[in-house]
Formats: sequence, C-alpha cells, structure tokens
Amino acid sequence: PAPVVPGTYNTTVTATDDETGKTTTATMTITVAKRNVTLTAGSTSRKYNGSALTNSTCTAGTGQLLSGHTVTCTMTAGSTVTNVADSPKINAISTYTILDANNNDITSRYNVTTATGTLTVTKADATCTINSTPTLTYPGATTGNITYTCTGDGALSVTSSDTTVITVGTIGATSTPLTAKKVGSSTISVSRAAGSNYNAASAKTATVTVA
Repeated sequence: PAPVVPGTYNTTVTATDDETGKTTTATMTITVAKRNVTLTAGSTSRKYNGSALTNSTCTAGTGQLLSGHTVTCTMTAGSTVTNVADSPKINAISTYTILDANNNDITSRYNVTTATGTLTVTKADATCTINSTPTLTYPGATTGNITYTCTGDGALSVTSSDTTVITVGTIGATSTPLTAKKVGSSTISVSRAAGSNYNAASAKTATVTVA
C-alpha cells in the first residue's frame, strides 16, 4: 500500500525476462511531504463588561485539513484584554493539536504555520436613572437629596437650571444634596461624562419644586 506518513520510502521492483530468465532489480525512492496548513487564531470584538476577553478558537485554511481531521488550539498567556485602553490585542496561538477521525494525534503529518487574530474591546454605553427627588420648602425643609443610579466610569455631573431657587451640593456616587434658596422650581440634570471604558451617559432630568 502507498505510505500515508510523511517521510522517504524505498521501493524495490524486481522483473524477470521470460525469454532469458535474467532478473533485473531497481529501487525507487518515494518521498511523501507533509501537508501544508495555516492555522489562524480567532478574532473577537465586544463592548466593555469588566471581564477578560479571550478566544481559544482557531481555523485552518479552506481545504487544507483532510476530511475527518480536526484541530484545537491554545493561546499565549498574553492573548487576553479587558480594558479599552489595552485594545486591540493580538490573539496568538501557543500550541495546536490535529486529530484524525479516530482521535489519533497526527499533528506531525502537517507542516503548520500560524497566523494571529485580534481581540477588541470597545466602550460600553453608560446610563443614568434618577431614582427620587426631595420635597423642599422655603423656609422649612430647605435641604434634601436627589438620588440616582449611573453606570460608567466618567465624571458625574448634577446641575440646577436655576441656582437662585435650588443649589447643588457635593456630588456623591448615588446621591447629591439640594438646597432651596427661595420658592420656585428648577430642573435638575444628572449625567455622566465619557470615561476610559464607557461612552457618556445622556442627561436625565427632574423638576424639583420649592413650595
């Protein structure tokens, strides 16, 4: 049978002349070359979510693996990215194994080259929600907190449209004190600027009335 494992094989052929009875022997060398295959690491893109982005998949070039053969790969330790600032990151193959249909390791029968993929983390969209507003009176209960929930990592902003009616105190992560200055109303806006991993959050507004 024809050899299936790459290597050099010598085949001897013997022929006998029917008339003279003379025998002639010849040796033929057969070289079976390894099959070329290029393995490409997977590429992945997603929005920031705080966890490491990896991709351990790899693919062979079209038609390069024989029918029934499969490949698995592991990536280098540095093939991971979490933050937008570190993106894009190269996804590089560290090791690979090619198996036949019977799960026999036949990696050595292939001449393998590798190509990198790309891991990309893009900014997520920040959001703000106003949870509650204070009841203010003047004079009387002149101070109360507006509460909110904002995702993202940029600077928070809480503003009053009319600071003659309501002023804004020190901005906190989830609440900010408002102080009434006179009877009236003011629109309070809560927003978040773009940060390293998030786009800016659109402003949310609430009208606070001082009675």
